[in-house]
Amino acid sequence: MMPDPQSTDAGLAVIGARFSAAAGIGLGPGADGALDALSLPRRPCNPVRQVPLYATAFAGSGTITQPATLGPPTGSYWSVRRLAVSGFSAGTVTFYVNDPAGEIAAVFAAAGVQTFNRGGVLIHPQDYLVAVGATITGNVTVIGAADQFPDWYLSEYLG
Repeated sequence: MMPDPQSTDAGLAVIGARFSAAAGIGLGPGADGALDALSLPRRPCNPVRQVPLYATAFAGSGTITQPATLGPPTGSYWSVRRLAVSGFSAGTVTFYVNDPAGEIAAVFAAAGVQTFNRGGVLIHPQDYLVAVGATITGNVTVIGAADQFPDWYLSEYLG
């Protein structure tokens, strides 16, 4: 025996109305509230932490390539917030990303500190800073700080 199409349609309409009413209860006005409940949950904490940057000293002309201390771990980004070079009285220290022939991140014509905005010097996973000194008088010491966060948080971090 086939069900009556009119009673089936009426039954579905009642079920749909009840579902719509139940989905909207306590979730805000109309369908927007129901859609909010279906959106992906936000992560419960802020995954950004500040980590120190440091590198060994050198004199004269030289290059510091230390991926373990001047780059983020696998799966993370760094946003460099502060770089400081000290211990020399003449010469230039230039920071590059990955390679002395690559992108210039910062230049120091004298010992000092540079600060950067969020995302200003962004170091991607597997990348690192390289410090190159030219005609240095004294010993160069590099210290600084970076915001470290997981790769899935990049769009949130940059806002």
